[in-house]
Amino acid sequence: MNIAPRAFLGFSLIGALLLILGVFSLSQMSKIRGAGENIASMSVPSIKSLDEFTQLTLRLRVLSYRLLMNREPDIQQKTIELFEQRNRQIGDAQKIYEPLIDGPQERAAYDKYLQLLGQYRQLEERMKTLSRNNQLDDLRTLLNTELLANSEEVNAALAKLLEINTAQIEKTNSTAADQYSTSFNLVVTLLVI
Repeated sequence: MNIAPRAFLGFSLIGALLLILGVFSLSQMSKIRGAGENIASMSVPSIKSLDEFTQLTLRLRVLSYRLLMNREPDIQQKTIELFEQRNRQIGDAQKIYEPLIDGPQERAAYDKYLQLLGQYRQLEERMKTLSRNNQLDDLRTLLNTELLANSEEVNAALAKLLEINTAQIEKTNSTAADQYSTSFNLVVTLLVI
């Protein structure tokens, strides 16, 4: 074979390898970028919302004990207002979290949380009524039994949601790591060739 056709075939082969390398690299970078966007747009906001749920749940528990301990009328009124404010904040966090739910397992865990939250709201109304009627012994009993049990179940439901979201982040990260490893190996192989 003359030098001209050999050179043409050699440069064509190099060009084809570079084209394959470029297309493959762009494809893999796109997938890795998608994984990063998924974490930034889905997983991080979900975990932030769950953190908000946890903080607000703790604040509601503190307010519940405030109903029992601080009996001055102005503090009682302020406590009732804070209950309403915290419940609105939970509603705001739910609006952020709900569109981010990914999969039936997370949906089931979130529905369990909503069920427990509904039970808590019923307990909250009972606490307010007992507080208004100065039935402090009944209020104390409610706080130490039903409210305590509900709070523990809410904490378990939130922990389950956090576990699910953490597993989703780990899966996304693992997929991105696999894509990086595959890309790295293929790029090195093409460069050697």
